[in-house]
Amino acid sequence: MNFTKTILIIFIISNSSKIFSQFCYQPTNGPYGGNCRILKNINNEVYAATYCGIYSTTNNGTTWKNKTAGLLGQCHEIVDIDIVNNKMITISADSGIYLSNDYGDNWYRSNSGIPSEPFGITPYFYDILVNGNDIFIGSNSGIYKSTNQGVSWSPSNIGLVSSNILRFTKNGNNLFVATNEDLYKSTNNGFTWTPLNTNFGIQGFGLISQNNVLYATGTLGIYKSTDDGSNWSLVNFNFGTPTTQLYCTSNELFCASNGSTYKSSNGGNSWTLVTNKTFSNIIESNNKLMGGNINGVYSWINGSQTLSNAGLGAASLTNALFADGNTLFSCSSNGFYRSMDSGNSWQNLSSTLPLNVFVKCMTKISNKLIIGTKGQGTFVSIDNGNTWVQSNNGLTNNGIYYSDITSIYEFNGRIFIGAKENLVFYNYANLFVSDDLGVTWNLTGNGLGINYNITSFCESGSYLFIGTFDEFIPSSFIDGAYLSIDNGNSWLFDGISGPIVSMCSNGSTLYAATTTAIHSSSDFGNTWNLDYTVPVSTSLAFITNINNQIIALGSNGSFKLNNGIWQFWDGEPNPNVMIGCSGGNSIIQNTNGELFISPRSGGQEYTAFSYANSFYEIKCGVAKYNLSSISTLMNIDDLKVSIYPNPTSSEITITSEKFSNEAYTLCDQMGRVVGSGKLTGTNTTISLSSLSKGIYLLKVEGDYESAMVVKE
Repeated sequence: MNFTKTILIIFIISNSSKIFSQFCYQPTNGPYGGNCRILKNINNEVYAATYCGIYSTTNNGTTWKNKTAGLLGQCHEIVDIDIVNNKMITISADSGIYLSNDYGDNWYRSNSGIPSEPFGITPYFYDILVNGNDIFIGSNSGIYKSTNQGVSWSPSNIGLVSSNILRFTKNGNNLFVATNEDLYKSTNNGFTWTPLNTNFGIQGFGLISQNNVLYATGTLGIYKSTDDGSNWSLVNFNFGTPTTQLYCTSNELFCASNGSTYKSSNGGNSWTLVTNKTFSNIIESNNKLMGGNINGVYSWINGSQTLSNAGLGAASLTNALFADGNTLFSCSSNGFYRSMDSGNSWQNLSSTLPLNVFVKCMTKISNKLIIGTKGQGTFVSIDNGNTWVQSNNGLTNNGIYYSDITSIYEFNGRIFIGAKENLVFYNYANLFVSDDLGVTWNLTGNGLGINYNITSFCESGSYLFIGTFDEFIPSSFIDGAYLSIDNGNSWLFDGISGPIVSMCSNGSTLYAATTTAIHSSSDFGNTWNLDYTVPVSTSLAFITNINNQIIALGSNGSFKLNNGIWQFWDGEPNPNVMIGCSGGNSIIQNTNGELFISPRSGGQEYTAFSYANSFYEIKCGVAKYNLSSISTLMNIDDLKVSIYPNPTSSEITITSEKFSNEAYTLCDQMGRVVGSGKLTGTNTTISLSSLSKGIYLLKVEGDYESAMVVKE
């Protein structure tokens, strides 16, 4: 079996933006959110370890910098960050240990001495402890120790019964570790470990030390020891169990329990409520407290229960994007956001709406912004989203209130919405229209039958089209595409049966995406042609027209229509990236011509988006299509590989201690093989003189492959 390791990452400045345009997605600074695993304050810079990589801030979260460069793999679930002698160390839960000499701007892997499990998989890592010049790493394969600042590692497990090491702490000169079974103590810097036999049902992720007192979480709550772990007593608590996390600042204890966070200023004797949120940890920064959780990073002044979202540069599930000139809107399950500076900063508008409003889709007509929500109908704003008025007059039919808006569209001065309601085990859906800019709504849709979910609208000439996708299909209704020739008053079936996920048009040509194929029609739906059948593993999510360029989004990548031929759009020969929201627009363009997208992966809430083989983990936030490329060269593994010159006008030379007689192929951006051969030792020269200008992928067969090569 062959396994793949990315051996080189290359970013290069080129005068030809077309060459690099496919690789230039960069996360915007928001919308806020993202799952924060841990926060660390290092030299007054706060680092956030997330499921989405590493971010840092020097201003309490007003702005964040992505610090993911050099992390290997498509998914870097960062668990912990620390520093030893000006060298930073971080651990990815499933790809290993990384070091940085420049405070996280660039990382390189350092797994020497860490054994691989079957199929080359590294152990799963949980925690870091720095003790002087030594570093300890906890994993599901035990403890690994480095005495040379992370260059190499060796096991440190003498005396341990359990190999699942969850949490470290230090108390005085002694080290402590929590496993999933018990607590252990070392008095000789981890050479040997002795069980403490606590017998209170240790919950391993809660173990801290403060002012020479140990605290640990157990089945009944929080326990503490004042004699270095020899004896333990149950701390007085008034918040119940279970307690899932413990953390501390210089003078206060914090714990997460039953969905809330509490603090104690007297060693756990009494506790007060901080907030009805839970955090992975809490730190002090610039006279404020900062906490991270599954929805991002929050900051507040100590003693206050008023928390503000401090951002993170990634977001939870994005439902739709909308551009009003150069003003961007993101409809997210984590809030409703606006950016007026091309995504450099985002303002959370959720407070302008009633509590817990879930925005799903959006449009604008005249001076009114209109949003559709999940469960609360529509809202209208006449001041660019600063204030909103709920507008649900008429959203009823036979006593059923249609509060869940699935789609929204403006056509010839009329606003159409697809609305539904789920009652018990039955789904009711209908089409409504407003002729007074969203003030009132009227039931329409003659000819549509009942119970259809409207997934999308599009127009061609004077005709309006909708795509439907039913959860419950009655026998009287045919799922598919429908046409209206009278401004939306009545509808006719338009030739495609089966669920339509999205529709768009380009002039007189219509495009409809089902879950597995793309159809086109040049006669308003009288006849349809099958344009493209996606790979078996691909499902389609969205199709759209950007500047007369038809783009389709699928689970195996993005596709564009080029002279009647569908091509991969995101630049990878075998992409596994899916751009697409859960509803509404997934790609938008502002008046400056900049594109913004919402990446996701196969229905998950996060994905890795590749930029020239450098991976940015984006949890369905907003990414910007940036035509400006960055110039840098990074080796990210210990493979000692170099490719030069790069870019080149004629040939490249591969130098490596690892390669000797492996076969190689050279592929263009469409994945077509344009060259092949065998490496001829540690130095191999490959001619590129027959190739045109562009980006190519050099693939070396066997255990190692993938490097980007640029022909000038």
